[in-house]
Amino acid sequence: MDARLKVNDREFRIVDTAGMKRVAKKISDVDFYSVRRAQDSLDRADVALLMLDVQDGVTATDAAIAGRIQQSRKAYVVLANKWDLTSDDTRKHREEFAKHIEKKLHFLQDAPVVFTSGLDDKGIDEIFEWAAIAHDNWGKRLSTGQLNASLEKYIQHRPPPAYRGKRLNFFYATQPKIKPPTIVAFVNSPSSVRQSYIRYLQKQLRAEHDFRGTPVEMFFKRRTKKSRT
Repeated sequence: MDARLKVNDREFRIVDTAGMKRVAKKISDVDFYSVRRAQDSLDRADVALLMLDVQDGVTATDAAIAGRIQQSRKAYVVLANKWDLTSDDTRKHREEFAKHIEKKLHFLQDAPVVFTSGLDDKGIDEIFEWAAIAHDNWGKRLSTGQLNASLEKYIQHRPPPAYRGKRLNFFYATQPKIKPPTIVAFVNSPSSVRQSYIRYLQKQLRAEHDFRGTPVEMFFKRRTKKSRT
């Protein structure tokens, strides 16, 4: 059953996945029905809160559900729960655990991590703060001027490598969609754009414009006479 509440003058609807089963760490043991329940909830949500048990670290079930979150193209926040059970509540330990999450769930780029405890209500306010930030970033739109100025700067700093002796030329880019932010760049040869260069551009966009907690999709199209402006 969904729950509605207001936090800091903002309305939230909580879509729960009650009854999800913790399973073994091997991917072959992932519980199909747990993942299915998570998918049903994802279909109705805007922001996914992925709750991890800090005593277990990132399990196969967690990774499988994170994969569904990525495929859903929804916003996301990771909750490191039961933090009260750790014997080392230091900034260094938090940073180390956050790096562990980043390594295991690298496909959830720039995922905010909130350290929580159901026992003493630790981190509850932060959950709503980050959910709001992730939701806003999920719906963020850059103007065409902003986007092209940024991309021009990144390309000048690190020009794209030639592919089979052919130089890649960028003409312009637009952001036709939000939820998640989706960028389309027009180039002379879309097949020449390497995945490593796409990751570079996405990383720079994230750093400059704050897309924490949301996917940023980027597509490349050949510029045609119709698209020339």
